[in-house]
Amino acid sequence: MSIYPGANESEVEVDGDVVPYVDSVRSKGEPRPIVLVHGSGGTARSHFGALFPMLASRRRVIALDYGSVPAPDRELTLDAVVAKVRAVLDDAVPGEPVDLVGYSLGAVVSIALAVERPERCASLTLIAGWLRTDSHQRIRNRVWRTLFEAGSDALGAFAVLNAYSAQYLAKLSPAEAAALVERSSPGPDRARQMRLNAEVDVLEAATRVSAPTLIIGCDHDQIAPLHHSRQMLGAIGDARMARVRAGHAVLTERPAEVYQLVDAFTQRPDEYPAGAHIPPIVV
Repeated sequence: MSIYPGANESEVEVDGDVVPYVDSVRSKGEPRPIVLVHGSGGTARSHFGALFPMLASRRRVIALDYGSVPAPDRELTLDAVVAKVRAVLDDAVPGEPVDLVGYSLGAVVSIALAVERPERCASLTLIAGWLRTDSHQRIRNRVWRTLFEAGSDALGAFAVLNAYSAQYLAKLSPAEAAALVERSSPGPDRARQMRLNAEVDVLEAATRVSAPTLIIGCDHDQIAPLHHSRQMLGAIGDARMARVRAGHAVLTERPAEVYQLVDAFTQRPDEYPAGAHIPPIVV
């Protein structure tokens, strides 16, 4: 699982489920640790493989894998995922506040945790997230499930078309695009995560978030379109918003831009006032 040289690999057990995590472990006295929460269908490595080393060059960074559940008949619930993240915090940085960064479903999880344990969340960064699953998302989820249950070879291609922007895919060679589709075939726990995605509703919880919050929305996102980021900006009291020209897979398409936004915000959360739209980064 390690995605950073010299990082410690640890694990905690939560309700019979082993939750692995990786910790870059830097010296005490440095800025607060950053905790990364991945999205559905991913892992710490697959979603944060580029972002983790960038952040870890200056900060202590912790990332966990919450996806697996040992019992095939056990559903994945939001409360269960929050409990896993909370257990990692209690194990790795007991009692300390952290800068919490959630991507996609990880943003939903991070909102729930920030409300449950406000004293542990010094700041909150929500990347390509959403508050309440709407009809557009349920239709896409239903098509995904139909392809999954049919064992369709088209499922990987469907996932790629939804996750990546047309601009990004157009730059790939046929071999690179085929490899991306192959890597996007769902793992054994993806169906449970998709069922959780279909029932997300943390709108009321978001209104109780007290931590300074950065929302990163993606202009070409088809999984959590930009209006979801705007809803988060309106619901969270101390939130500001940045936009990135990317699809939902922004951590693959534009990781350096995300790094600059996260690094700047976690160091100076009050640089932009609540409600502000952060100017785009010129690259």
